[in-house]
Amino acid sequence: MSSRFMMFQTAQRAAADLRPHVLGAAATAAAVAGLLGVFHATVVSLVQVWTSSVIYGHGILIPLIAGYLAYQRLPLVRSAPVRPALGFGGAGLAAAGGIWLAGSLTETQLLQHVGLIGMLQSTVLLILGVRAALALAFPLVYLVLAIPFGESLLPTLQDLTARHTTQLLRATGVPVFVSDWKMVTPDGAFLVAEVCAGLQYILACLAIGGLIAGIWYRTPWKRVVVLALAVAVPIGANVLRAYGIVMLADLVSFEAASGVAHVVYGFIFLSAVSLVFIAIAAAFRESGVPAGVHAGTPPGAGPRRPGATLALAAAFAIALGLGVKGTAAGLAAPVALDAPAAAPSAPAAGGPWARTASGDAWLPAFKGRPVATDAWAYTDGRAPVSLAVARYANSGEGADMIGGRLFFRPAGDSRVTHRGRVAAARVPGLPRPAYLRLEQAGTGERLVWYWYAVGGRLTSEPITGKAYQLLARLGLGDSGARLIVLATPAGEGAADALARFAGALDMDALKASPAGGK
Repeated sequence: MSSRFMMFQTAQRAAADLRPHVLGAAATAAAVAGLLGVFHATVVSLVQVWTSSVIYGHGILIPLIAGYLAYQRLPLVRSAPVRPALGFGGAGLAAAGGIWLAGSLTETQLLQHVGLIGMLQSTVLLILGVRAALALAFPLVYLVLAIPFGESLLPTLQDLTARHTTQLLRATGVPVFVSDWKMVTPDGAFLVAEVCAGLQYILACLAIGGLIAGIWYRTPWKRVVVLALAVAVPIGANVLRAYGIVMLADLVSFEAASGVAHVVYGFIFLSAVSLVFIAIAAAFRESGVPAGVHAGTPPGAGPRRPGATLALAAAFAIALGLGVKGTAAGLAAPVALDAPAAAPSAPAAGGPWARTASGDAWLPAFKGRPVATDAWAYTDGRAPVSLAVARYANSGEGADMIGGRLFFRPAGDSRVTHRGRVAAARVPGLPRPAYLRLEQAGTGERLVWYWYAVGGRLTSEPITGKAYQLLARLGLGDSGARLIVLATPAGEGAADALARFAGALDMDALKASPAGGK
């Protein structure tokens, strides 16, 4: 009888020890569910990116993998006391909420996604406390891979792939001419497009490498090595893939290496490389459970009234989320900018520049929903230049002009062969323009320069432009925004022609806030 009583007392003590953790898990789940509901539009946009993008399709698996990694660490979580960290957790929630707010006001999905994930991570810290959050640090950090990021790396990856593929071709005796991301061999022309840059394979390998590092390795530096290899291996493999495609055209036929075929061959090759990477990681894996995952010592004392304390912490997280969402709604009132009744007069261009027929002007298909778009054509007798301007309200859904990699949607079979920022200031008094080279069937290649004009300020840096937009939305600047685009046929002297025209253009008048702005 006494042994049964002792067993009953032991079970009672175990249940009492686990009660704060059960309540903490319930409070965390409730707070996370509440935040996902408050920011449901951000959740929907995140899922839409996962399901519609080749690059970010792996993201839908990240929360599931993070959940499994967290489940692995339950013994360590149970050994940590549940002590809500209102200071650290609250500060983290506020910072992440501020990031989301900035993303909402500037219509930047990346910031909204970062803010949402940051709020979820901070909620775990807020409710469960520092020690429990440290026990879950790896799965919490792993959640970052759910964020669609890395688009800004595409030009760098395209440059790297084109450069090293060219080196391999020349080393094996294949003559090749390179112009930006375009490689021309006797068998045909090959463009290192965005889908060929390898970003999707890097992110997918990072997701796989993170899982491997979390379940097969205990030593921190070995985990770092695995993650580093998860980046280096797909970059090198992508160069070999591009080289193999061009060699296939050289040895077999251009048709065999173009169209759908090269995508299939590339997928098979990179999948094989990924399997080799996994096999190598498995061969050197460490035995045992991940570092720190053990029953440990019984947790220290938690809050005196865990139910009430944890409920208040969860309520605080949801209330802060509601406050951030409400602030965004209060600052997001659209600013109406009516389109002009008649086409505006052509901007003044001094010196030898004169207007030509309107039909000669190039008007790109701008992204978002500009209030109005106009284009004019000029020449100085040496080169033709098109000037296009898109006006944006800088407020309201779809009004953003900066988000994304391109300011316009390439039409038909057009393709971008290079993009970046002009290396040096070509026009005194103007910031360096961003540029791209655009190849369109039937019209040849264009060199395009462009700037963002927000609240009378001119920049070609998207981050700076976003900062100006945020200031405008906070009432610290004019609400109107413009995108100013110059274009001329590519070739020798194209950059000089654009520089001469930009220097003769009355840019101050052009970048001024349009009528109707605040």
